Amino acid sequence: RDTAARLLFERKDNAAIPLLAGQLARSRDPLARLHSLYALRGLEALTEKDVLAATGDSDVRVREHGVRLAATLIQDGNIPDALWQRLAALSADRSPWVRMELAFTVGNIERDSTAAFLANIARNSVGDRAVQFAVLSSAADRAHDLFSELVMNPYFSSTPQGWDLVSELAELTGAENSSGMDDALLTIQDAELSELESFTLASRLGEGLSAGGQNFASAAPGGKDR
Repeated sequence: RDTAARLLFERKDNAAIPLLAGQLARSRDPLARLHSLYALRGLEALTEKDVLAATGDSDVRVREHGVRLAATLIQDGNIPDALWQRLAALSADRSPWVRMELAFTVGNIERDSTAAFLANIARNSVGDRAVQFAVLSSAADRAHDLFSELVMNPYFSSTPQGWDLVSELAELTGAENSSGMDDALLTIQDAELSELESFTLASRLGEGLSAGGQNFASAAPGGKDR
């Protein structure tokens, strides 16, 4: 099978495309389906239909790689609606490998609900530090939205791993979005937190600001202390 895949790639035989798509959809062997998926990718013939088949596969390995290859269908930060809905359904997948790959892929998609999507992956991965690292790696430019989603969830933020992620997001919010400090501080105030927890998150915001060469005074409107 490896040799066949290599020869297909070298020869760029487009006559194999419908056969590979059929094997991806109908083969009983998960490894054959996985090889078909990558053979189609090698022939530059991978379609939305193929990725939908892979992300809906019964085998965890095929789903994981289907999610990874879904990233190849992202154009200008967007992805087809049907595939977006399929990925959203996988945020509660039983496999942490699928959820981790999902966090990496979703981080490349620019939609209004991307932060909520990532937050959902994090909530479904309480205790799984690897998945939460993947969520954090995809938080760029949306750290404040993701922070707000998670800190307002008492169950999530009360777990040790959840608190670690919320704290890291607070610092990232400070580093990336000094203009949003008022909103971030109001979010902390509105969350169900103890005085110590609120102080800790505010301190992490300050650390983020400091990393960007600012402080709470300079981040205030007009750069004045209040």
